[in-house]
Amino acid sequence: MMPVLIRKTLRDHRRLAIWWGVGLLAMGGVELWAYTFMAKAGPGAQEFVNSFPESMRAMFRMDDYFSGPGFLATELFSFMVQLVFIAVGATMAASATAGEEERRTADLLLALPVRRHRVLLAKLTALVLVEAVIAVVFLVFLWATMPLADMAAAIGDVAAATLQCALLGLVCAGVAALVGAWTGHRGLALGVAMSVAIVSFIVYSLAPMVDALDTAVNLVPWQWAMGNGPLTHGLSAPHLALLLGTTGLLVAAAIACFERRDIAS
Repeated sequence: MMPVLIRKTLRDHRRLAIWWGVGLLAMGGVELWAYTFMAKAGPGAQEFVNSFPESMRAMFRMDDYFSGPGFLATELFSFMVQLVFIAVGATMAASATAGEEERRTADLLLALPVRRHRVLLAKLTALVLVEAVIAVVFLVFLWATMPLADMAAAIGDVAAATLQCALLGLVCAGVAALVGAWTGHRGLALGVAMSVAIVSFIVYSLAPMVDALDTAVNLVPWQWAMGNGPLTHGLSAPHLALLLGTTGLLVAAAIACFERRDIAS
């Protein structure tokens, strides 16, 4: 039964995955095209970047802007890549727990001879598969196009950054799954998950400029995904543990709520 539910979930969300995936590839193509001009601009371009306010350069981590990893960190992996994984993950997770209830089909689905937690796990497995496919396609795209743009960046480090961004998306998906299982409201689940992502981004972005955030930044998922500079330093085991552990706890809580919730027909 679980494979059937996984396939159905993939069919239900195929357009979401395709359009967000195509959008990510389009953004990647535009940024790599822009890099070809930036790399040829010479010292004048560096002076232009240096003219930006120090706060802006700190917020977007622009210290090494003209290197391949530095450019990717500022232009692609500062917000856009994370946005795709967060949007896909949160949307699918909110639907996994609250979507059927809002469509008045939850009673039919849960009447099948399968436990509730297996239904939820099947839907979340489909979510992970979608995120994985988007990540792999994006990596293959970058691997094929970075040489065309004369960009020197280790594909292993790019893969590390992409993986940690995908895991950030899963953390937000866990939030959406939990809120959806608890309340039965898809819009609320999606809104809370996106709010967590936005607040996390704001704290991460302002931390280099606000001393009071030195401790708080270590508590937000965006820092766990990007704080170790994966485009230059690769994977971070502690950050991976935080991302995976938090996702696991959120999914476990979502399952507990889903098992106990009085589903509206």
